[in-house]
Amino acid sequence: MASRIIGICDAIVAEINSEFGVNTASRGYAPVLKAAPEPGELADGLNEKQVRVIPRTRTSERASRNSRAYDYELSIGVYQIVAVDTGTGEPLESEVDGLVEFCELIEDFFLDHHEVAGLTNHAIVSEATTLIYDFESMRTSREFRAFVTIKVRQTILG
Repeated sequence: MASRIIGICDAIVAEINSEFGVNTASRGYAPVLKAAPEPGELADGLNEKQVRVIPRTRTSERASRNSRAYDYELSIGVYQIVAVDTGTGEPLESEVDGLVEFCELIEDFFLDHHEVAGLTNHAIVSEATTLIYDFESMRTSREFRAFVTIKVRQTILG
């Protein structure tokens, strides 16, 4: 049997794939990205968005005299090699904008008290998006990375 946090990650993966009509989400610990081609070279299949659901932390506390609350923090990583303008060599803002919007859509989907599909007594209690990139590193590696962090709370009687 998988650990509880792994089971929650798998449920979140299924929800992302179902809600956004893609099968790019998977549970993992790091993206699998190929080296970016030089500006002007074809980006053969590299422009596909990757979504990884990453288990982070588990904490627990007494919720009441007869119940315990477990909080599971997960990061939903969004990764993509972005295209560049062949004239300037700059990352295409429209592509980056689309990735930022995708992250916001994920965050909005998992708003407070969203019940995790298939899991009893599991609800999202917080979410936040962290964009981790700078244009200098995006120019060299062309890699966009962002993380939507969610906290899932499970309350157990006893």
